[in-house]
Amino acid sequence: MAEREDRERFWRAVLGIGTCMLVTKSGEGLHGRPMQALPDPEDRSIWFLSDKATHKEEEIRADPSACLTFADPEEDVYVSVTGSMELVDDRAKLAELWSIEAGSCFEGPDDPDIVVLRFTPSVAGLWDGAEFDSDEDEEDDGEEQEASFEGIRVIFAARHGPAA
Repeated sequence: MAEREDRERFWRAVLGIGTCMLVTKSGEGLHGRPMQALPDPEDRSIWFLSDKATHKEEEIRADPSACLTFADPEEDVYVSVTGSMELVDDRAKLAELWSIEAGSCFEGPDDPDIVVLRFTPSVAGLWDGAEFDSDEDEEDDGEEQEASFEGIRVIFAARHGPAA
């Protein structure tokens, strides 16, 4: 698969699902919570708007490692992405990212309690059953393909579980 196609396939899956589980490390172990993802393929980032009153800020300061998981069972598409998070103090970026969906928990884009988070992917797994559906031999089911683009290593898999 060509690099451009791999890149488009990865970002299409992330953009198409939209909401993910953001998992960070906390004092008690791992801490996951649903978040509205704001992917930006051009700058190779996935952005988030968050409330300063949550523990995410201190967790990210202590350890920027994070994992995002996206799932669309109806389309049989699943994505797991590891990378690093950073806190971004940029009101212009906040204004650029602002939308009703992303900011539904806030008073408005000028709310002082909003913090902008930037996730930079490093390794991802993408399971997309529909992407590999074809008349090829059964023995090809479950085959993985690996690609690397813009510093992201992605493993594409045809099946997310045992073949039916």
